[in-house]
Amino acid sequence: MSSEVQIKGTRHGLMILIPQTGDFDELKDTLRRKMESANGFFRGAHFFLRPEQASLTAHQQEELELMLVGYGLVPLPSATPPRPPSRPKPAAPPAGDRTHIIWRTIRSGQRARNDLGHLVIMGDVHSGALVEAGGHVLIMGSSWGAVRAGIYGDRQAKVTGLDFRGGVVSIADAVALIGESEASPQPGPHQALLKDEGIVFVPFPAK
Repeated sequence: MSSEVQIKGTRHGLMILIPQTGDFDELKDTLRRKMESANGFFRGAHFFLRPEQASLTAHQQEELELMLVGYGLVPLPSATPPRPPSRPKPAAPPAGDRTHIIWRTIRSGQRARNDLGHLVIMGDVHSGALVEAGGHVLIMGSSWGAVRAGIYGDRQAKVTGLDFRGGVVSIADAVALIGESEASPQPGPHQALLKDEGIVFVPFPAK
């Protein structure tokens, strides 16, 4: 494998090859320079990291992912999108009905995730923050960050927010760049959903 960070296109998205290195800060700076030189070319693209064996700790991998989110990229869990988590035994509540509520703002460099159901953020989502859920996402504030609903392919998932100011919204395998997409919402509460293979924003609640 090359000693340089490499970015390759695949049918799943961008594969970012991470070499074995003893200097994580240098690797991070190299990847940052590649993003800067791209001048926004990769914005809205799905990506996954492919580190050389034992080249990254889990914390380092998350740090790189959050940095890339700050450049408008949307992370995939792996090279092949994973299957949804298995459902619990019948006595337990259905996985899709589990809702996590986070009572704070999600700031740049932070990540909020609920694989098994829906996610409610009682605050804002800042630029450089990442919010992910297997089901719906509700943001009781403004969003400038990356918000992903239906991360395991649920095309019925929705993202609802009080004000989408910028960033990225992703549902299943579809992506919308706020402010750059023709479907970008006007100020005020909106709900993002999939329609005709693309994401549309409708006023919420519907009139």
